[in-house]
Amino acid sequence: MNEMKSMKIGFVGCGNMARAMIQGMIAGQVFQPQDIYCYTQSGFSSNLANVDFGVQVATKVDSLLKMDFIVLACKPFQIQNLDPSVFQVVNGKILISVLAGTKIEKLRASFKDSKCIVRTMPNTASQVQQGFTGYAVEGFLADLDKEVLLNILSSFGDSIEVEEDKIDLITAVSGSGPAYIFEFASAMIEASIRLGLNKQEAELAVQKTFKGASALMESSVLDPDILRDQVTSKGGTTEAALSRFKKFELRNIVYSAVEAAKMRSIELSS
Repeated sequence: MNEMKSMKIGFVGCGNMARAMIQGMIAGQVFQPQDIYCYTQSGFSSNLANVDFGVQVATKVDSLLKMDFIVLACKPFQIQNLDPSVFQVVNGKILISVLAGTKIEKLRASFKDSKCIVRTMPNTASQVQQGFTGYAVEGFLADLDKEVLLNILSSFGDSIEVEEDKIDLITAVSGSGPAYIFEFASAMIEASIRLGLNKQEAELAVQKTFKGASALMESSVLDPDILRDQVTSKGGTTEAALSRFKKFELRNIVYSAVEAAKMRSIELSS
């Protein structure tokens, strides 16, 4: 991927999601560290990003005036407490928001003079360039601006443009999704240890199983249900495990969990 030498990008807020994006952009050579600026009101997380990734610390909001893109990566509730100058530095710039549950309409009310607002929901796998981002664009985005935006998003994984009313569901599925996978993996590791493996053996077995299954699912044209059936022999070990999942209604549990995450995202946007 070609590095965009003439472009600069600034982050307002530098928490876990911003760090994941920064790692992906640097690894993908979309931006050099000297072209990435981080502003935080306390200065703590921006200084930490400087130490970890070599990015620039914007000690004052005015340092963001030279940016081409601004990424809003603070907590949603922190918008009302931002330095008032933040609302001016985005004038004429494209604003990329990673704020969960914050609608474009609400962002536009605060950032009245931004060139365009892009609402996104990446996930933490962005830090290893395996992320997935759903995004919605406010109105018209010029071809060159969209090309740069897609370069940014593709630097830390795959992306898909959706209508804004689907972003809450994207948040529930892929934004929060890594935590579901980690929870299931943790449960498998715990079960393995309780049943006789040591911690190192259990972790290796589960990690490699998840990695292999994910790679197989991504490379195959078959639905996950068919891939599952290919592993399942009549009266075998896999069938015994799957019958327990069915008995305790795993799919209903998953549906309820994703629904809860979606509804929480909607609540945050109200």
